[in-house]
Amino acid sequence: PFHQEIFRDLVTMPEFAPEILTFVVNGEKEAVSFSLRYRGYYEFFLFGLRPDKIKDLSTLINIRNIQNAIEMKSSYFDAFVGAYGWKDRWHFTPVPQYKFTFGL
Repeated sequence: PFHQEIFRDLVTMPEFAPEILTFVVNGEKEAVSFSLRYRGYYEFFLFGLRPDKIKDLSTLINIRNIQNAIEMKSSYFDAFVGAYGWKDRWHFTPVPQYKFTFGL
């Protein structure tokens, strides 16, 4: 419930450098992505797009963020949670965010 407040606070912290990429096609804004840079990490948080307009625009968004991370000489690229099918195609190594253990 506090997504707006969390992102507002993150972009105002001096140690984080926000990266907002806007994707304009034929003069129309079709997508926006949001990432943060922090001590060599490029954290690709999220993006929004109009899925009914351009097929596979999400692939271009991923590519451009990876390019951006490389151009900024980032040591790590973190694409966060959710597989959505594209991470396997890019050969990213999954890192579990949590692990359930049961004491028997």
